[in-house]
Amino acid sequence: MRDEIIMALSRAERQQELWRLWRTQHPQTEVEFPLDTDYFPPEGHPYQQERVRNLKEMEEYYSQLKRCLETSENIPSIKVGTSTSLEIHLDDIMENQIVIELTVFGNITAVFVYGSIPDSVLWDITNCITSCGLIQLSESEIQELEKNNHYHQLF
Repeated sequence: MRDEIIMALSRAERQQELWRLWRTQHPQTEVEFPLDTDYFPPEGHPYQQERVRNLKEMEEYYSQLKRCLETSENIPSIKVGTSTSLEIHLDDIMENQIVIELTVFGNITAVFVYGSIPDSVLWDITNCITSCGLIQLSESEIQELEKNNHYHQLF
């Protein structure tokens, strides 16, 4: 496994440990979907500080990647998938799409291709990912992360 992936997993585990520590110290927050703001640690808490830092880093990568993809003549439509993913649609057939997921724990992306996508589009995506300082997981890396139940820690 690449060092960047190991580092991202380490960051994810640290975030989860800070969250567990907070929950242990504040057992009154043990409700499924609380409506009060006391559920999350205050801004000065290490969990929140790290969470904000991670989100800002991911948002910067997200913005850079979106801007780069928008310059491609081969990519007609880029949509926000979620707060951490972009969707590229090449036509009205929703089966022909690409989903790019970004992690909040580093500079790692996962790219999922559905349907028939021209090589020129895939090339432009790879170039944008690389030029933004991001790392694209290979299919085997995604499979390994999924097999070890780590994929959802990162994405």
